[in-house]
Order: sequence, then C-alpha cells, then structure tokens
Amino acid sequence: MDLSELQKSIEGLYHTFAVKQAPASIDRCPHCMNEQEAKDLLRQDLASIPEAELWSYAFDVFYTVGAVEDFRYFLPRILELVSQHAETDLDPEMVLCKLTYADWLNWPAEEQAAIERFLKAAFWALLNGPADQNPHEDGNLIDSWLCGLSRSGLSISAFLEILEYPRNQTQKKQLLAFVQDDDEYFSDKETWWFPSDGDKEPFADQLDVNRKLFFEWVTGQ
Repeated sequence: MDLSELQKSIEGLYHTFAVKQAPASIDRCPHCMNEQEAKDLLRQDLASIPEAELWSYAFDVFYTVGAVEDFRYFLPRILELVSQHAETDLDPEMVLCKLTYADWLNWPAEEQAAIERFLKAAFWALLNGPADQNPHEDGNLIDSWLCGLSRSGLSISAFLEILEYPRNQTQKKQLLAFVQDDDEYFSDKETWWFPSDGDKEPFADQLDVNRKLFFEWVTGQ
C-alpha cells in the first residue's frame, strides 16, 4: 500500500455514497444547530464544506442533531477531513464511534467495503505520511486512531498487523513507548480508550474485546 491509496479510497467513498441526495432538512436541537446553520450545510458542495462548519455536526450527530440519513450523506466529507490527521481538529475517537451509532455494519456490502478500505488507507497514511504533517513522535495519535477504530465496531487486529510491517517499526516503537510511559494505561480502565458503562455505549462490547487484544499485543512485544 502507498500513500496514493488514501486518495483513491476517498474518491471511492464519494463514488459509493454519491447516490445519497442532500436531505431536505436536518433534525436538530435548535440550541445546538439553528435553522440557518442547517441550511448552510445542506446548500454547499459536499466536498468543499469547510471543517469549521462541519465540526459541530460531526461532534453532535446522534446526540443532539442529525439521523442516519444525513450522516450517510455527510460521511465522505467527514472521513476525508479526519484523514488529514494532525492537520484536523476532528478527533478519530469522536468521529469513528458514530459509525457504530449508525449501525454501519448492517449497511450494503459495497458501502462497508468502501469504508474499510478508507480506514486501512488512512491508518497507513498516518504511519507513513510526512512527519511535519503527521507528527506521532509520542504515539498519541496512533493510539487515538486505534481507539477510534475499536469504537467503530471493527477488530483492531488488521491494524496491528499494519504496525508490524518492517517500514512501520519506528511508529510501532513510538506507540509502545507512549503506552509504557503511562503507568495507568492498562491498570485504570477509565483512562484507556474512554470509560465504557456497558448499556449506554453501543460499542462497549467490542471495545472490551479490543482492549484485551491490544493488551496481549503490547505485552507480547
């Protein structure tokens, strides 16, 4: 895989979800998004929506604004923005968990495949992009992506395999150093990949599975 795969995967997202028309409106809490803000989002060219105007929607969707219909429409742009890594204020943990809220693993197979292709390409780009664009010297951003991938409902096993590639050994060491420098990373569950309180988080079960998988991977190094 090379860095061009990320751009191809983004184009694939736009193509796959192109049949999704802009919704007529966005269901919302008026205190979180007013009518004009909703109209402004919907009238713009999807691929050109600035992050500053989409950030609030991406953060609040399924909490106080939006539904699956409009989330599917905005998804290619949201994922494109989060793949900018250190250049974006969109948090992968916050963004990727929304896939679980949208029940994406029950979407059509071609949509799932487009998203999975993107996630692998974005993770690869994080590890292999220019250092000044994707700083991960403390392993924090890599950890954040693994957390977000876990919260999406996927197993992180394929992403741990990517970290094992010979060209990714420096980044692997940076992640391990980040984990090992935090004495409470594994001992205090509430400081690791967000607290989960079972019934309230739809990704809680998969998060626990991935916590165990990651712990075994770290201790095996």
